[in-house]
Amino acid sequence: MATTADIEAGTSTTKWVSPKGLKEAGIESYQVGDVLCTARNDLGDKWALCNGGTLPKIEYPKMIPLLPDFGSPWTKTDILTTTSSSNTANSINGIAYGNGYYVAVGNNQLYNATISYATNLAGPWTTRTLWTNGSGAAINNIIFRNNQFICCGYNYNNVCVAYASNPSSDWTIKTIYSGSSNASVFDFKFLNGYYVAYGMINNPKTGNRYIDLIAYTNDITGSWTTINIHEYGSTLGGRCTYINGYYVLNGGLYVQINYNTVEQYACFWYSTSLAGPWTEVRLEKQSGTQNEVADMVYFNGKYIAISFNGKLFYSNQIDTGWVYGTPQSMTEVTDLISYGKYIHTCGVKNSKLYRSFIDSPTGIWNDIDMGFSKDAYSRGRLNHDTYGWTISGRINYLGSIVHSDPDNLILPIITSDKTYNYIKVK
Repeated sequence: MATTADIEAGTSTTKWVSPKGLKEAGIESYQVGDVLCTARNDLGDKWALCNGGTLPKIEYPKMIPLLPDFGSPWTKTDILTTTSSSNTANSINGIAYGNGYYVAVGNNQLYNATISYATNLAGPWTTRTLWTNGSGAAINNIIFRNNQFICCGYNYNNVCVAYASNPSSDWTIKTIYSGSSNASVFDFKFLNGYYVAYGMINNPKTGNRYIDLIAYTNDITGSWTTINIHEYGSTLGGRCTYINGYYVLNGGLYVQINYNTVEQYACFWYSTSLAGPWTEVRLEKQSGTQNEVADMVYFNGKYIAISFNGKLFYSNQIDTGWVYGTPQSMTEVTDLISYGKYIHTCGVKNSKLYRSFIDSPTGIWNDIDMGFSKDAYSRGRLNHDTYGWTISGRINYLGSIVHSDPDNLILPIITSDKTYNYIKVK
């Protein structure tokens, strides 16, 4: 067994040593992400100097969740750039990466449902129309799964999916549900083995209220099952997700009290099965139609939901005990993403686009000003994938994305007098 003297001398004789022996010898055990302050100026290739430099993500995968691009430079790329005197808006509603391509989906000012693709986030981008309808058409979101890009959107009275392995080739387009005069989709994701479209159709009973529903399948080429969730739905909806064993649909609800009175609620629905039954949970009466529940995550043992107006709610149980957390001073909030030791969201504050993160529902929000004014902005989509963070939406009537460096991690900056600060990276 190695003695303290053996350890300090660094003898070459093979001897075993216990963790206690290392500790008694003053030898610390460091993990990736630990920071060390030292007078030495070279600790080898497993340590990097905390000087704000960069690390290639592909070479340091363990560092990716520890350095989640907080200090990364942010770049705006305008993808749909047509303009008109009427200021009809373009929008980018989602983005995915696969097979060497970034593919963004949305709609242009001519009500065309578009895809745009590039091999670099900065472009150049090629745009194609998948379908069109003069009364309204768009694609809401896109995912990459099983070697295919799969997107979902609407062409006024039909909700469709489209898929292709190469964005420049022919896309297969299928209708998955229809409304007699209106149909739309709020969100589209792959959840727990199923492709799920969450949206609405017109309600013939009311005319100006809607039926919220889901359509799902485990085979994108096969048939779809459609389930009505509730009548008197809202037009904004929210994200669908699968957290802690539950499928969750976020949004709002109209409740007809009598002929002249309708109450509005920020609420969500949950179920252990897409086939139901679905349970409704009302978080609060809405002070406005923008206060619907936008998204929900399960984070550090708590369910956490956020509204479009930035109100935060949390509970230890999904069905009861919901209370207010720390509100975010944003509007147009749409997504909550748990990544690393924080939850992240994005929205508009002071007419600018912000990304924010927080370590608990009662903590203090950390705001990152993206530096882009929002003279006109529609609800964007915050996304994190192998290429880093992207925020897609409508910025000043253009369909745009804001993105962090897709290839590099940004090291922290830590300075001290006459010493060096290193972070363990391998």
